[in-house]
Amino acid sequence: MKGTKATFAESVTIRNCLFRDLSGDAINYAAEKDDIGRYNADDMLIENCSFYRLLGLPINIYRGGSDESTAGPYITIRHCTFVDCCNKERGSVMRLIGPQVLTVENCNFDNSGRGGATIRLDEATWEKVRIANCNLWNSGRMMTTTSQAIQGKMYNFRPAYINAEAYDYTPVEGSELEKLSIGLKKK
Repeated sequence: MKGTKATFAESVTIRNCLFRDLSGDAINYAAEKDDIGRYNADDMLIENCSFYRLLGLPINIYRGGSDESTAGPYITIRHCTFVDCCNKERGSVMRLIGPQVLTVENCNFDNSGRGGATIRLDEATWEKVRIANCNLWNSGRMMTTTSQAIQGKMYNFRPAYINAEAYDYTPVEGSELEKLSIGLKKK
């Protein structure tokens, strides 16, 4: 999924999707590079999605510049699982540049971002960003500009999935991930 230069979506919702075995990016809304406050989607929700064996970035969102007349983007990413994604040197599972309001919660990073970062976030101190209740198993570090982004607990549990061979990354009932509501929600 891709937003192109000079396009602007009021709302983008991506739910219950599986992205697997890709050599490029899965969700890329980073086409505006002029750094004048433009971005491709105002309100973005990515929820209950699985990303498996991606060489590119699973999620790449960009808003450059400091134009005060634009107030977005507003991004929510929750209950997503990333398995063996973007392990190249200096890579990242999520690259989030300049979001005005961001919530990343209840996500599971399994063997992802090892060569660089799990989340690469470039935020200002006045932006409302929150990363909470995520599991990082054998995955890269969180890279943020400020120390304010990580507001909830981070975990390091080995994930157990209902049926990973069939790309069902719902946590096994009774597992640590399931108890903490991390990972996919049962549909």
